[in-house]
Amino acid sequence: MNESCSKEIIAAIKRAEDSIEDGEILLKEERFIAVVNRAYYSIFYSLSALALDNGFETSKHMQLIGWFNKNFVKTGKVATELGEVVMVAYDQRISGDYDFLSDCSREEAVEALQASKNFLPAIKILLGI
Repeated sequence: MNESCSKEIIAAIKRAEDSIEDGEILLKEERFIAVVNRAYYSIFYSLSALALDNGFETSKHMQLIGWFNKNFVKTGKVATELGEVVMVAYDQRISGDYDFLSDCSREEAVEALQASKNFLPAIKILLGI
């Protein structure tokens, strides 16, 4: 891995960690849709770091998710549940961001945030960090 790529990977992981911290703050403020958004972006940044480590770059969310499913979920490198976590987070984020009548409960926000907290260490293991 070259140095600039390594710096990008570390920066993406830092953003993932920061997104979880932001989600914790937003949860205390009872801003549940924003919590779900931060939980999703933590997962997205984690996946982006993994993609960079594997020489894959895209700014398209579904393309990144498809790449992860093809190269890690379907090959058994990660548990199937991780692929499901990504899709649930994506669907919740889309609903919260674009469906103005959607709502999110405290329980859903807590579950989304916990899922992102569980996801990040799995990605760090794959990255060897």
